[in-house]
Amino acid sequence: MPLRDSEVYIYILLEFQSTVPRFTALRVLYYLTSFYMDYVKSGSRIGKLPPIFPIVRYNGERRWTAPTSLETLIERPDLLGRFGRSFEYFKIAENEFTQASLLKIRNIVPALFLTEAYYDVEVLRGELLALFDHEPDKQAVSLFLNWFRQVSEQGWNRGIDPEALSHVYQNREEVQSMLVNAIARDRKKMYGEGLKKGKQEELKEGEMKEKRQIARTMLARDMAILDIAAITGLSEEDIGKIT
Repeated sequence: MPLRDSEVYIYILLEFQSTVPRFTALRVLYYLTSFYMDYVKSGSRIGKLPPIFPIVRYNGERRWTAPTSLETLIERPDLLGRFGRSFEYFKIAENEFTQASLLKIRNIVPALFLTEAYYDVEVLRGELLALFDHEPDKQAVSLFLNWFRQVSEQGWNRGIDPEALSHVYQNREEVQSMLVNAIARDRKKMYGEGLKKGKQEELKEGEMKEKRQIARTMLARDMAILDIAAITGLSEEDIGKIT
């Protein structure tokens, strides 16, 4: 992309991590130098390498604890003096932004962070409507809204359908209708999960009641508590409370 009187590369790397890798700085540097090596091989008249601004965006739940500087990961970097290795990436950890601070900024980026870090459809409904009202690039906003709709419909663990991202919202009413449906789906899922949890607790209580009844019968037959515990799975303490 053009920047001032020159060009910079935007290199997008998607890597899904369930943890916070301590040596992220080393990995980012490896990716960057690998790109440079491929860039040099691609042409014979290359005089200089293009500038690359390394960014790591993190949307996990854990706190980001990995050092952003390579020098921090090297033991006694002072021993090398000016021949040491200095490299740093720019970290964007979504969970380090408060919901209040994100609500003060009205564009697609904080809306994305709000969706991923603070998924609250009631709050997002107002924010996404305001985003549609104030953002002049309706195509970019529509792309984001289509992504949000798929997340709402299918959850976070399902793939995104690229063809479903192309719809462009023409007016506020259309966006409002989509968000109302998203809220309805969200409440239905929450209600369904609540019923499922209640059913599981009900079944668990039923199993416990049956085990206590069996233990009560065994106690009446003067069976040893250790044997009753082994057969029913109840603890000796639980069996001692049965009357």
